[in-house]
Amino acid sequence: MRLASVTLARDEADIIELFVRHTLHFVDRMYIVDDGSTDDTSLILSLLEREGLPLVVIREGNTAAYQQGLRTTALMQRAMRDENWHFVLPLDADEFITAVDREGLNDDLAALPKGAIGAFSLRQYLPPVSIQARGASSDQSALSRISCVLDLPRHPNKIVVPGSLAAHRETLISDGNHRVSRYHTELPAILLAHCDLAHIPVRSMDQLAAKCLVSYVRWRARSDYMPATAAHHMAGVQVLADEPGLLLTKPELLLLAYLPEAGKPVRHDPPRILGECRYPHLARIYPYRRLLGSLDALVEHSRSDAREMAAMRKKLARRGPVLARFSAFGRKLHRSVMKRCLAVRVR
Repeated sequence: MRLASVTLARDEADIIELFVRHTLHFVDRMYIVDDGSTDDTSLILSLLEREGLPLVVIREGNTAAYQQGLRTTALMQRAMRDENWHFVLPLDADEFITAVDREGLNDDLAALPKGAIGAFSLRQYLPPVSIQARGASSDQSALSRISCVLDLPRHPNKIVVPGSLAAHRETLISDGNHRVSRYHTELPAILLAHCDLAHIPVRSMDQLAAKCLVSYVRWRARSDYMPATAAHHMAGVQVLADEPGLLLTKPELLLLAYLPEAGKPVRHDPPRILGECRYPHLARIYPYRRLLGSLDALVEHSRSDAREMAAMRKKLARRGPVLARFSAFGRKLHRSVMKRCLAVRVR
């Protein structure tokens, strides 16, 4: 069975190397879009490419709006043009396959009815109290301290797309990789029997604050934005908006806003992450740089629109006198024709 994964990644330097090394234990090739990262994510991906890993990196400029579903779908179709994969796995960079080995994942996928969509359940991991503290930084040592997972029942969450559907040009993956549709009709997904995804979205409070602020900017930049869009990110931004200063005084409120389930029972079950890290010195995040990158993209997008509008106005101004003459001639001709018609009727 041939498997590929597709991912949009941006500013994930603290986790991207381990994500790649771990995922390649389970898939034959990874496709990753570097979505205008401002930290060392791009450098880490370049170093991994130089190692000869089966990794295809597409570097795209910083985009003002976050169109995850459309762009993930395009990346999946790119993968299908390269090879007729049996399944394509849309993954975020903070999601780790929990199968014991590749054979275990193959068995779960082979058990699906032909052409059926599979779905991983998410194991939602929480940061320890030490990471929730003010000033705790995000690096790969933070991952080793994460061991508490929410004690929740399994349910279908992140889809796995069969090759026959992935190759269809009317297939569309939703934002968040939770659903897949064809001809605008959502298709059912079947929970995989054993394999889950370990989800580690919060590695430090700095990282979470930057994540919420950047998501706010990029979701608000979408033309189809609605208040309920990305509700957890928006709730986190509201907590930040209520802070009287730049320092985060109540990190626990931000965590609860972003992960409302954080107050529910947990169990001790450390995530099993495969692969050794070779570039720990690059695993740093820069919260302000990350936010500024999104603001820069928004500004450049606005400038581009303004330049386009100015060019159109200039073009219309040059054509104005000619159009005015044609318009006057047309009105004169219209009056002449109407007069002749009336004269004929009178006779």
